Amino acid sequence: MLDFEKTFGASSAKTAAAKDELPKALVWMNIGYTVEVTNSDGTKEEKFISLPVGIPVDTQEALPITSRSEDYNLFQDARNKLLAAVQKKASELTPGEQFMIENLEIQLRRVADPVTAPDASVANPYALDVAI
Repeated sequence: MLDFEKTFGASSAKTAAAKDELPKALVWMNIGYTVEVTNSDGTKEEKFISLPVGIPVDTQEALPITSRSEDYNLFQDARNKLLAAVQKKASELTPGEQFMIENLEIQLRRVADPVTAPDASVANPYALDVAI
């Protein structure tokens, strides 16, 4: 099972002792772009401009594959293989080293609105008035 506290850290409501037990992420995936800049001495260099917060990679866990749907299990397996590939490459980096992943895409997704309960004033064709 995915442990959000292990992956992303405990909430501030947790005690300091419990927070100290969580692994500290050492590998981060950053999203951004590269731009060439000219330094004050006239030399040019490439700088990576990233979002302020990255995604912890080394503390993520593989997803469980427990569905009865073979297609969904294949989907989850592909996600786990992507995580394993990123973690494998991360394990090969030396402290401070960076690696640009050229073939990943970035998806911007907004969470869907919460599902609301059916309106009680509307007749439900599936419901019977059952007295038990």
